[in-house]
Amino acid sequence: MKRPLVHGALGTVVAASLCLFLSSEHRVVLIVGVALSLILLAWIACHGWEGPLAAVVVAIAFTPEVVVASLPLRAEDFIVPCWLVVAWRQGRWRGLWGRALTGIIMAWMTIVGIATMRGMAQGWIQPGVALCHGGKTLEYLLLSLLVCRCLTTVQDVRWAVWCSVAAAVASALLFGVMTDLVVPDTELRHIIEEYFPGEGSNILGGYFMYQSLIGISICLAQPAQRRMVLLAGALFLPLASALFSTASRSSLVGSLVGFTALGAWVNRWLWLVVILLVLLAPWYLPPGTWYFVRLAAMELTGQVRWNWATRLEEWRVDWDYIRQRPLLGYGLSIRPPSPMTGQAGPVDNEYLKVWLETGLFGLVVFAWFLVRAGRVARRVYQTSADPWCKALAAGYGAGLIALLIHGLLATSFTAVRTAEAFWFMTGILIVADRLVSPTP
Repeated sequence: MKRPLVHGALGTVVAASLCLFLSSEHRVVLIVGVALSLILLAWIACHGWEGPLAAVVVAIAFTPEVVVASLPLRAEDFIVPCWLVVAWRQGRWRGLWGRALTGIIMAWMTIVGIATMRGMAQGWIQPGVALCHGGKTLEYLLLSLLVCRCLTTVQDVRWAVWCSVAAAVASALLFGVMTDLVVPDTELRHIIEEYFPGEGSNILGGYFMYQSLIGISICLAQPAQRRMVLLAGALFLPLASALFSTASRSSLVGSLVGFTALGAWVNRWLWLVVILLVLLAPWYLPPGTWYFVRLAAMELTGQVRWNWATRLEEWRVDWDYIRQRPLLGYGLSIRPPSPMTGQAGPVDNEYLKVWLETGLFGLVVFAWFLVRAGRVARRVYQTSADPWCKALAAGYGAGLIALLIHGLLATSFTAVRTAEAFWFMTGILIVADRLVSPTP
């Protein structure tokens, strides 16, 4: 484990350096710092995949979104292309076609590209913004394929999953420190804007939700050991605390559904844990919980506008746009005007967003991928003799169900933090499926 630990530490340093340099207001520091970091990353990648993987995981968990030349950037936007070039030079893309999910991922990439190019040619979307969103989507999908080509053994799978979960726990602790200790009297929205720019409460909550399901699964699916149960509790408490602090109702509902499914597959005692968490939450979780409760009460009593009413009005506008071009869509970054402000706003529904941007063809391929991903997870869970692969498959399946629920009120599969975590785990699932079924 010497090389993975050393290279993983170096990758973490690279990601931290990139975060620091991106936040610099001095152009010389930005250019020189990013260039030196990428040179170091390329050297690490030439000697193993652990460094780039650790750098990506840390960047997903901690990188704030920084606007440079009107383009929103994160550290992984530099790390993934660098890793791609090195992987291509090492011939890691050979034999990729034909593996589980890879063909669907490539088909999705093609449809996204065609829809976006058509939208730019017709003038429906701004080329700069569309290319930026297209590049991010391509980055998510290529990250998944990169992971499935670099990991080759069960030990690799273990190391990658633990890196992702550990980074999520550290991010949850940071979020908890910011909301409870550093700026306890500041509104949640201002905390997210200041310390987690480019994020939203729904996306942060979805990220903590997804990682908690993966982490708890890999602990409780192991042979009965007291230390694994204690580790599961140690992982879950900060992630659950951060999840409640975001006051994201879609994340809470998704978590309850996901843990219910996970309890049916892995350990039915999780059902009792879910019940206890719901009953005891107001007493031991942070002040964000009380914000959640007060907001729901104010909406029910009519003191503030019911959030669902606003969303339904926005979805009606989105549906009117879809009806005009239902088959091919408008391309990435299309944003219909909000009925409340008259300005372009986000589409807070993953399925409407996919249909609006890529048309019915894109929505069908996207749904096909989700169904296939669920089937692959079930196959790995049912056929693998390795506890780790079974645990990963169970956690991935529960996380997929939770994200499907979460996606009704958020862009769970395309927003940066949740999307990158999901596609990263998808690549690991492909590796697990390859280990269970060595032939395509």
